[in-house]
Amino acid sequence: MLVQEKIHYLYDILKTQNEAYAELFALIQTRPDNESLEVLRRIKMGGDIESVLRHVRDGDLFVQLSVEPETRLRYNLPYMDSMPAFLLVPDNQYLTTPLFEATFEPPRSSSDLVTPEQSPPSKCMDPYMKPSHAAEVVEPILDRVYARQWTNVIANDGLFRRLISIYLSHQHATFFWFNKDLFLEDMAARPYKGIPDLAKLGMPDNLQNRFLLEAKRLWELELGISRLTSIHAALVLHGVLNVSGLSTVGDFYTSEAITMAHNLRLFEPAPARLNLRLRRGHEFTAWALWLWQVDVDPDWYGEVYVRYPLSRTITRMHLGHVMKATINLRIIMNDISLLQFASGEQKELTSAQVLALETRLDSLMQKLPPTLAPNRISLPCHFNVHTEYYIILHSLFQGQVVAHRSKPEPSQLFHGKTALEIQNEVYIRFETVMRVRYLRHSFDAYDAWSLFFLIYLGNLAIDSLSNDDSTVAKLTTAEVIRSTAVLCINGLISQSHFMYAGTLLSCSLIEQLKPVDKARLGRHISPGIRQIDHPFDSEWPMPNIKVERDEEATMNYILKDVRELSIAQNALEQEPVPSS
Repeated sequence: MLVQEKIHYLYDILKTQNEAYAELFALIQTRPDNESLEVLRRIKMGGDIESVLRHVRDGDLFVQLSVEPETRLRYNLPYMDSMPAFLLVPDNQYLTTPLFEATFEPPRSSSDLVTPEQSPPSKCMDPYMKPSHAAEVVEPILDRVYARQWTNVIANDGLFRRLISIYLSHQHATFFWFNKDLFLEDMAARPYKGIPDLAKLGMPDNLQNRFLLEAKRLWELELGISRLTSIHAALVLHGVLNVSGLSTVGDFYTSEAITMAHNLRLFEPAPARLNLRLRRGHEFTAWALWLWQVDVDPDWYGEVYVRYPLSRTITRMHLGHVMKATINLRIIMNDISLLQFASGEQKELTSAQVLALETRLDSLMQKLPPTLAPNRISLPCHFNVHTEYYIILHSLFQGQVVAHRSKPEPSQLFHGKTALEIQNEVYIRFETVMRVRYLRHSFDAYDAWSLFFLIYLGNLAIDSLSNDDSTVAKLTTAEVIRSTAVLCINGLISQSHFMYAGTLLSCSLIEQLKPVDKARLGRHISPGIRQIDHPFDSEWPMPNIKVERDEEATMNYILKDVRELSIAQNALEQEPVPSS
């Protein structure tokens, strides 16, 4: 009887498999070519038959063509909807990008638009015509990743895969702590068995905190063991703690990651005995921790592909080019830091040093691939490269501008221009990049790096509103500067829904406004601002804050200042009004 039951059991399995293959064959045979090719592509990428069929049954591959999510052509700039006149200079290449031109073209009928069928993939206009957060990551290997094999926080495979997809499209594009392909391959091939029981950890009822505490606990279980994956986890933990306002706690993880890297000799040439996969993991981790030729081996970086709504093509994010450009920028930033702070005391850079650094920065930007050219950029991670470049350049010339204001002799020239002229040109392009990015993508999607860009631009704007002699105040009108301040405040409020640091920084900018400006701009500021009611311990320095001592520019000091202002304001509001 036992043998007979086993035979029936095996028969049922074979019957089910046969039915699945028959259904798959019928799908390929009867579906339109583009849908059949999508099924074949998923199979070639390693998707098992059940996951492919499940996608078809659930409509993930085909019904999405008839459902249109957020695809608006543009967002409206706050306070003043038009692009400020002082940015519309003839040689501003960011105004010639298809992304900017598309936002101000009159609406056209769908028949006038170029479709993917009419245009080769290289000329696909989706990244220029639709916001990035409307796109979905296309990664078939995720079909073989299951929540219960990696976490006790959630059991829903769909949610688990969705969270990984969001991470790849938003976080991984800016902070590349590990190779995406190796990461997903390992998740699909080697389930983790040592997951602790969260019920015993006293977890708070918050999904983000649950994942954070679980990751922290798993990492601590292997503390003292030097592994690549432990280094990756430490970098991720530090990044999450940073934007949660706990960078002081997060510093420990990066310090441990550096120790592990030295133990593994990651900063030395990889041993010849390593196969190509292990070599790539070692090299990628070394570069990610320190923070290579893209055109020769783009797969080395682990590309991320996305599909936009109603599109039958997939689009590359070109992360290899983004990563290479970002690392080259960080190398120059490191050299600037060594010149100014290596001796333990801050030194002002000489004119010759500034000129040499400017030449290196300009050379780097001129050598960018076409995808990252000013007139071609489309995605937020592309804009981040240019924004970071302009912030470095603007800061580089700040010392020269201040020094020459107090000197009677003629200003030093850099390539035929004064430091002030260069800084003004840099500012114009910096603000243009921020506004053009907002027009298409807004700041509504998670982007930790945007905190620095928004606070830098916001501080410049608010300083200009209270100082008529500032360089920005001389470039444009007070109304335009107010619109810039609102753009930055609302951007930080949007990010506060993902990161507690956004709450602090948005409150900081609002509190810096003069009462007259606060009253005028109040109805234009997003009402979604959150309360400062969270533990906070961060020595992060904030950019472009004018202080006498370095510690006054840290987030801890800003938080203390904002809380004191808030308490004083509440006390003033609660004072009884004397009767007449």
